[in-house]
Amino acid sequence: MILNKNDASFTIWNYKKELSDNCRYFDDHKATINRFIVVQNKYIFTASSDHTVKRFRLKGDKAEVTFGGHTGPVLDLVFLEDGFLASSSADSTIRIWNNHTKQCQKTLTGSHHG
Repeated sequence: MILNKNDASFTIWNYKKELSDNCRYFDDHKATINRFIVVQNKYIFTASSDHTVKRFRLKGDKAEVTFGGHTGPVLDLVFLEDGFLASSSADSTIRIWNNHTKQCQKTLTGSHHG
């Protein structure tokens, strides 16, 4: 189970383990985590108001990759086919990331409506 306290951290809680060894705490972001997704029972991706997406291993202890490039809070994430990840931001862009190369493959720009 993943718990997000609506801040810059989250906790993975394993209810099957002993109480003394059932939680791992992550605080790698500098601002609120807006969304997280679990992919392939292997990774957790987080979208944050610190303008980044981070990738964590479910069995890891810290972020292993930071995807940077947005100029506004990252609001949502979708994992796509073939190892790609889409992130949408308040900067009116969607970035398509290659999870394997850790690079931005494309930036889609939307219009600003008042």
